[in-house]
Amino acid sequence: MKKKEAAMVCFSGGQDSTTCLFWAKKHFSHVEAVCFTYGQKHALEVEVARKIAADAQVPFHLLDVSLISQLDPNCSLVNDQIEMDQVKPAETYPNTFVPGRNMVFLTFVAILARSKGIHHLVTGVSEADFSGYPDCRDTFIRSLNVTLNLAMDDQFVIHTPLMDRDKSEVWELSDELGVFDLVRTQTLTCYNGVMADGCGHCPACRLRKAGLEKYLERIEEVSAEGKDKDTWESLQQYRVPDWYEDVKFGIFIHWGIFSVPAFANDWYSRNMYIQGSPEYEHHIKTYGPQKDFGYKDFIPMFKAENFHAEEWAALFKEAGAQYVMPVAEHHDGFQMYDSELSEWNAANMGPKRDVLGELYTAFDKQGLVKCASSHRVEHWFFMGHGKDFDSDIKEPLKRGDFYWPAMEEKEHYDSFSIPTPTKEFLDDWLCRCCELVDKYRPKVVYFDWWIHHNSVKPYLRKFAAYYYNRAEEWGEGVVINYKHDAFAFGTAVCDIERGQLADVKPYVWQP
Repeated sequence: MKKKEAAMVCFSGGQDSTTCLFWAKKHFSHVEAVCFTYGQKHALEVEVARKIAADAQVPFHLLDVSLISQLDPNCSLVNDQIEMDQVKPAETYPNTFVPGRNMVFLTFVAILARSKGIHHLVTGVSEADFSGYPDCRDTFIRSLNVTLNLAMDDQFVIHTPLMDRDKSEVWELSDELGVFDLVRTQTLTCYNGVMADGCGHCPACRLRKAGLEKYLERIEEVSAEGKDKDTWESLQQYRVPDWYEDVKFGIFIHWGIFSVPAFANDWYSRNMYIQGSPEYEHHIKTYGPQKDFGYKDFIPMFKAENFHAEEWAALFKEAGAQYVMPVAEHHDGFQMYDSELSEWNAANMGPKRDVLGELYTAFDKQGLVKCASSHRVEHWFFMGHGKDFDSDIKEPLKRGDFYWPAMEEKEHYDSFSIPTPTKEFLDDWLCRCCELVDKYRPKVVYFDWWIHHNSVKPYLRKFAAYYYNRAEEWGEGVVINYKHDAFAFGTAVCDIERGQLADVKPYVWQP
């Protein structure tokens, strides 16, 4: 297809059509979205679609085809009196099927597109849909394409990017397109009209959830298929690469949003919400009450206008450094790289630059080893003190929110403190770590403290197996740095921050 051409997307604001919208933006120079009211029970989906289109800077059209609901009122999506089928009935379709809907939608989209000189139509139908709706089949789309061309004596092309993808593959595509988090948190797929993760029990939500879980399982598949498994016994096969034993001097960089207030230290995001702390008092005096100006309000002020990656790299090289460890994500939860899992990153807001990516390009030119540190796991509690008073950190908080989850802070060195990080949080942590590995291929990943919490250890094993197996594919020797007893001895390299061991050791450690 030609990039210069335009496309019109059949758009509902759900997972599938939103993924298709951004697929179209990638492949066409101009994209427009068409949404429909057809008597559906939840008008919210139209507003969701309108907002997503506006945020994507895509022209939005709303057409009324409510006649559909009048012709056949036996669908639970348009009739409140009908109880929704939770499973597909034997030898028929569930009552969530709206007869003729896709046929009508695509016909109207084609008519509108023709008036604008647009000949490419995009729809999110899929044969892998749980229901097997007849108007989601490839044979139907092909036949309708022929019919539309004959009916209007024109040459339309109907694109179905999801036709052969199951829900896990749709999640994967949204990730590739850089809209995983947007799809996860801002779309409406739920038949009961609940945004984001939905109600959890309707057919659409169950299908969506199953797809996400399958996507996360792909991380485990790398362990299952690779040499390194997610067990301590297997991971003890690990050997520290020769290059790591040979390098003697590296530079660790802490830089992020906290450089804007530039007060005290890089824990400003936590401490500004602790009543009575110097950061708390300084914040109110300088910026006003936390309920009116929170930590997130520093993001637009973080412009990085004087940041020049090549100058940094040249300076590090001149200083004699052999490797450099920038912070990829600090405790505050703001990623300094272009992430597809969260919108709260430097490429998307603030400086709107892939800081880590720019540094890595510059490091390559200087022959510096690329490393990265992650402090994400502490985000479980790092912003929790903001709930102790009237601040901008308030419930409800959900995955995708900048401050989420902001849980109560317990004793840092208690490996069994409660509440323990949830599966949702730890899955998110694991995905972020694996994304960092896949996208940037750092040769060292450094983890800060609190990964020693007992709840995190199964995820550490999963990450190590994933990282080591990926490195095997790349033909690289890599290193994980850890603190305390987070990893079993011999499975990674222990870090002693601001300290040293009492005597010479027969094993490699990180000072």
